[in-house]
Amino acid sequence: MTVSVNHRLNVLGYLYLGDVGGTEFQGTANVGQLDLVAALRWVQDNIENFGGDPGRVMIFGQSGGGGKVSNLLAMPAAQGLFHRAIIQSGAALRSGARDVASRTAEQLLKELGLTAGQGRELQNVPLEKLMAATSGGAGGGRGLAFSPVVDGRTIPAHPFDPVASSISENIPVIVGYTRTERTVYQIDEPSYGVLDEMGLLGGVRSLLGADAERIIDIYRKRSPKATPFELMTNISSDAGGMNSVRLAERRSALKKAPTYLYVFAWETPVMGLRAPHTIEIPFVFNHIDTCQSMVGPVGPEMRKLEASSAGAWAAFARSGSPNHKLLPAWPAYTPVKRSTMIFDSVCHVDNDPIVDVRQVLDRPRGQA
Repeated sequence: MTVSVNHRLNVLGYLYLGDVGGTEFQGTANVGQLDLVAALRWVQDNIENFGGDPGRVMIFGQSGGGGKVSNLLAMPAAQGLFHRAIIQSGAALRSGARDVASRTAEQLLKELGLTAGQGRELQNVPLEKLMAATSGGAGGGRGLAFSPVVDGRTIPAHPFDPVASSISENIPVIVGYTRTERTVYQIDEPSYGVLDEMGLLGGVRSLLGADAERIIDIYRKRSPKATPFELMTNISSDAGGMNSVRLAERRSALKKAPTYLYVFAWETPVMGLRAPHTIEIPFVFNHIDTCQSMVGPVGPEMRKLEASSAGAWAAFARSGSPNHKLLPAWPAYTPVKRSTMIFDSVCHVDNDPIVDVRQVLDRPRGQA
């Protein structure tokens, strides 16, 4: 049984007024996250009436939803309301900083002709005017960003930085990402697929500094036919996956409930997107037949992957382990083996699949 809740609340859920909204708003923060807590309380109170088990609640979210799951894992108010968690392409090690959130709130108030302390007046602003102000206002400036914030109470500390929150130490977690997350965002750019060797070197240097040439050589040996654009996509995707890796590392250090790491590497034939952000969703929901505009024509190989991935999510909901008969054994992540399930036409476990990029990014700054 699946219960879905809305979480894309923007300013309505994540404007922080605790410091600048006035006395009525002191201690108020993360109301969007608290909405999710209220939904989980509803599940505890009511799900048996729909055939569900309040003792085996799994929360899972993708992208921004994964970020919300990350923050729920660090919230005292959510303790006891769920029993497993999956973070898909949304590992959030840190929440927003309180001082930054306060400056954003002040900027919004100014855009609306209000000042600090006028939180109650803000509530009377028409929704259309409020949303326009968050997107840069009439002047077309840069939009404002809103997110969960470490306020010291509803979210006492960053979920996984510098260490994993002990609040959720007994909750099994799956975390992972898709092999080429960014392609879905780049596909409409005129430069999509176009990159020369100098562009590749410059791009990798911006990520990995002086190690750029060495890493490019390693990736080129692995994929000798890859274009510079494809190499850049592979290297930057692996760098982007480090949040999931670090989350798994830091939870493993707690030596409590297991954490399982995955990479969804299956490549869609649609538009040359390869393995983009969101590609796993039709598979884990058993919906590939209704998502052919995204995954292409359905064949036996895809059905096997669908059964493997959806089966893992279902097994995890039931037992807290994603292992089932259609997958090879999927060990929990440890910093020793770094076991990672690769979801592909043939699913398999790879130990430390992004080792080269990981070692560069894990090295203390300034160390050669």
